[in-house]
Amino acid sequence: MKLQFVNEDGTKGNRYDLSGKGKHTPRPWYEAKTGNHQGLVVSKQSGENIAVTYDKDNAAFIVRACNHFDGLLEACRDAVCLRALVEKAEWLKRHAEDLRSDFNEGNIADTERQINIIIHNIEAAIEAAES
Repeated sequence: MKLQFVNEDGTKGNRYDLSGKGKHTPRPWYEAKTGNHQGLVVSKQSGENIAVTYDKDNAAFIVRACNHFDGLLEACRDAVCLRALVEKAEWLKRHAEDLRSDFNEGNIADTERQINIIIHNIEAAIEAAES
């Protein structure tokens, strides 16, 4: 999911890439038993050895952390999206105040420009929230 906002002057503003697409060995992983103090991290799908640790406890930690990566990434995406929406809400409030001033002063060109920017940013936020 990508979120693109527009600045007051019409230029592109903050962009948030929330896709989380990257290359890695497919999960889930598991901790394989070894005959010594070392730990072994293995892909369930391919049987490939992912890592060897000097301590069995470290292998268990790596397996738990990596197997829960998608959940962590989703929580981070939600946090970034919420932060972006809060920033936009603050920005929209400021623009609504400017819009009211322009309208009261009869400045139609600035009023229309600000309305278009506000509508674009609302649409971007809605699209991001829906994806």
